[in-house]
Amino acid sequence: MIEHFPKSGGRGEITLLLNELATWQAAEGGWLFTGWPLPNPDPILRAMGAALPTYRRMLYDAHVGGLARRRRAAVKSLEYRLEPGRAKTKTIKLLENAFARIDVSALVGGLWEATLFGFACAEILWEKHGDFVLPKAVLTKPQEWFSFDSRGVLLFMAMGSATGIPVPERKFLLARQDPSLKNPYGIADLARCFWPYTFKKGGLKFWLQFVEKYGSPKLVGKFDRNTSEKEQNDLLELLKACVQDAVMVIPNDNSVETLATDGSGLSGAAENYEAFLRFCRSEISIALLGQDQTTEADTNHASATAGLEVATDIRDADAAMIQAAIQPLLRWIVDLNISHEAEIPEFILYEQEDAVANVETDFKKAARDKAVAELRQYYTDEYLEETYHLPSGSLLERENVGEIAAASQQMNPQKHGEGEEQAPTFAEQGNSLVKEANAQIEVDAFNADLSPAFEDMLAPLIERMVKAGELSEKALAEAVAAEYPEMKLEETAEFLARARFVCRLWGYVNA
Repeated sequence: MIEHFPKSGGRGEITLLLNELATWQAAEGGWLFTGWPLPNPDPILRAMGAALPTYRRMLYDAHVGGLARRRRAAVKSLEYRLEPGRAKTKTIKLLENAFARIDVSALVGGLWEATLFGFACAEILWEKHGDFVLPKAVLTKPQEWFSFDSRGVLLFMAMGSATGIPVPERKFLLARQDPSLKNPYGIADLARCFWPYTFKKGGLKFWLQFVEKYGSPKLVGKFDRNTSEKEQNDLLELLKACVQDAVMVIPNDNSVETLATDGSGLSGAAENYEAFLRFCRSEISIALLGQDQTTEADTNHASATAGLEVATDIRDADAAMIQAAIQPLLRWIVDLNISHEAEIPEFILYEQEDAVANVETDFKKAARDKAVAELRQYYTDEYLEETYHLPSGSLLERENVGEIAAASQQMNPQKHGEGEEQAPTFAEQGNSLVKEANAQIEVDAFNADLSPAFEDMLAPLIERMVKAGELSEKALAEAVAAEYPEMKLEETAEFLARARFVCRLWGYVNA
């Protein structure tokens, strides 16, 4: 029996569990030393004995280059934002200042080339900026300058280095499309286009020859049987020249006739050429866009719409790849300037229409949650979760709901009459634009409802609080008592509730 895996050496089976056994060297052979550059396993390049410049020349083709430009533009048109998460405000401001110094659009476009060639690299140029170390620029570099070893480590193939130089940490961003242990170079979409592109190029050449041969009338020269071979060749050369110049001079005893064809017997052959070229174009479109409906003349509205949906999925996949490549840059900036343990935001590429849709979704969810809270006293939690598609366990325990309501009442001790709405309470301030927009809408609506009389009542209170140098609820209550000593208790409570409501909303929006 052959031992495929090494024994534990007496240290127990746990050693085998901790060590990596299925390695490149163990599976493919020990000839490839660790750290040596791994040849690009792209089957097209290996079969042709070529390199990546072969793919780069394909981009000068009108169809291939046009589709690549369209796909790149779809990604570059996306906006970017830093999703805060648990990151602190100073961290987010630092990263916003850092990204303001970078041409993010050019960086996204450069890293997108990983879809065409399998991978893309961008070098970070750091500099001291005040008290911080920030990137001065992030420049994409040609793929031909880099390789990978069997462990997937990026190597810079400097001149004079046979094995390449491992790139330093925090220096290069790397984007790869579908890399694997056996192929750290990623999969190039241009490899899928290579043969359709090659056949299209060859088919177009033969089609041009066909058009030249059968698309124009033929000239037939006639001569006597006693004409010498030299004179026959001279007449042939004159006929060839006549195709371009339409002028010739021949002896009086020779003649030239035009042989014309109606082309009825050749239409099938011409259609075959056209069908073959359209097939090659279709294959290229499928390879780059995932569909060919939106690039053909016989497309209808339904098929074009379906094609755009597929293209959107591919655009989102490209954006996710670029986001993963740029995310380490955020980590490195924070590590160099704040701390290794500091939380960082997430780099997101998004479409403006998606942001509007998210706001609408948030409003719908808020309306649903409010309705569920009002109906909870009449229905079971199981019914509400099933009817309104709530995640299991999302509803608080009944006793917790009572405790939260009691706590809310303590924070808002004012009494309300029947039919009056209680003043809302807010959770800890977040960085969501949706929350700020909602709060600002409520403030604007409340301010629009204020009467001039109420504004006149509020003005002396604010003036008194400003002179006292204290802007608090306690100072507000003292100002009301001093300014309006004869005011009734119920009117004072309502007045204070509305004033506190405005103060909390204003502070929430402008904090």
